[in-house]
Amino acid sequence: MEEEYHTIEEDGSGISVKRGISKTRPQTIYPAKIQVVAFSYNNIDFIDGFFESLNNQTLVRFDITILDLGSTDGTWDKLEKYVPRPGMLFRWQKEKMTPFQALNHGVGINFIKNSKGWVCPVNISDRLTPGALRNYLAYVDKFPDVDLFYGNFKIVDDKEHANIIGYQNWPEYSKKALIEENFCGCSPLIKSESFMNMGMYNIRMGYVADHELYIRMAEEEYTFHRVEEVIGSHYEPEIDPRSSEEYEKQSENLKELYRVPIYNKS
Repeated sequence: MEEEYHTIEEDGSGISVKRGISKTRPQTIYPAKIQVVAFSYNNIDFIDGFFESLNNQTLVRFDITILDLGSTDGTWDKLEKYVPRPGMLFRWQKEKMTPFQALNHGVGINFIKNSKGWVCPVNISDRLTPGALRNYLAYVDKFPDVDLFYGNFKIVDDKEHANIIGYQNWPEYSKKALIEENFCGCSPLIKSESFMNMGMYNIRMGYVADHELYIRMAEEEYTFHRVEEVIGSHYEPEIDPRSSEEYEKQSENLKELYRVPIYNKS
């Protein structure tokens, strides 16, 4: 199929936009229900596989926003050359931010475009299964009052995502489990309105800002639902900053911060 791609600059904001358009299959442009949001920083070893997993999604229409934090290894060049398939809209921007600042910024951009949509924060080192986004939307249709969906992930220790070393089989999210089990899953689907109403990620929480957001959501009685399908694969190298002493310290501080006030509400 012959296809045409073009890039535009959006309102002078510095955000580049590329939309995949088919010459032979005219399509109506309508707001995407799902916005995939990620940050990049020197991810040259993962970016091609990440983009491939997005282009392979069976969900036709969705948007992608990537905030680059100042890559110096060629990642930015890959972002500029990326060609989304028809039905996808790709936004990218270079900005000096922390990772969770970048995710907040990306969600905010998409919220302006469609306040009733859903956001899926994804690590560029991870990959989504081809049916991940479509499966998520099927659960949205079935459980419209849920605020956050999450699923199981394969764990891999190689950059090609070929060597499976385990699975993230999360139990049901609850106040107690989120605090005591010290976990939160990859690539959830979050209702954009709920994300904004909760004040987004608290960037002062460092590595555990995503975990802290889910605890706050549990405290405010937002609803969670686990999907049965495997959503993707998560890269877990032998040496991982998330297993560092600083991460462990932040995790323990998070548990102490929320343990008493949440239990008093139970």
